[in-house]
Amino acid sequence: MTFRIIEMVNGQTNLTFGHGTQDRFDHIGILLRETEYKRIVENAEALNWKVSEGERRTFISTPWRFRIELQIRTEVVSDQNHTQIKAMEMDLPFQENPESIARLLGLTIVEQDEEKVEMGNKDWKLVFCNKNNSCLSSVYFTKCNIHAIDPVGTKLVGEG
Repeated sequence: MTFRIIEMVNGQTNLTFGHGTQDRFDHIGILLRETEYKRIVENAEALNWKVSEGERRTFISTPWRFRIELQIRTEVVSDQNHTQIKAMEMDLPFQENPESIARLLGLTIVEQDEEKVEMGNKDWKLVFCNKNNSCLSSVYFTKCNIHAIDPVGTKLVGEG
């Protein structure tokens, strides 16, 4: 199997693209305070989602074959004045309602219908579109001038 990693690392943003014989969206990573971490793990357990706690990070498996990484180690994040992810759009089948991700992460549902669920807080948002396969379709950045499409077809848009 051929696999290639492309990383965009800049401050709080670490977006890794893998390109191989089967491209897939693997995980979203979120930096949290200890109290947020405990609440999210409890929410995941209430949803009956698998929680894999490790020494350095924790992964929560979702019903859509992507994971949510919980990170509480602030030393892995550099200066806060760097590029940040402002929003992500993902395609996934709505057999399971994506509003459960809002419950998991404590996000507010901004808009919801049978084709789209948008959720977020004052700092960032997630938009899920009802499609047959799970994939990351777009990522929107702050403090970055980029307009490109990565090797697996994800649209990258920055505002400088």
